Amino acid sequence: MLMAETKIFQVECEQDVLIVTPLRNLSSLADEDIIAEWETVQQQLTVSGVRHVVFDFHNLKYFGSTMLEVMLLLWKRIRPHEGRLAVCNVSKEAREILRLSRFDTIWPVCDSRDAALGEVNSQPV
Repeated sequence: MLMAETKIFQVECEQDVLIVTPLRNLSSLADEDIIAEWETVQQQLTVSGVRHVVFDFHNLKYFGSTMLEVMLLLWKRIRPHEGRLAVCNVSKEAREILRLSRFDTIWPVCDSRDAALGEVNSQPV
């Protein structure tokens, strides 16, 4: 398992799945730290064999539009290659954000990382 830890994201690769764990809330994609780390996350997608993404939110109680934008950008990047995205360990507040944005209708929201990994690895596109 390849792992890179930064100030904003912890990034792990498990077989063909990129696991992104936000370490803190994101306030703006314009922030230089976020841009630099975003480049690191995107580079991980080019690692041979990475097809799917799991977002593990166990560190965050809530998130805003910037985090939703990051998720959407990664999904758009993996979708043409039959990649799937799932989220896990989502708080009650964050689950409501996903529901209001209707992203819960396109990505599975799972209670655990194992369940999310099962979702991206087992369902046909």
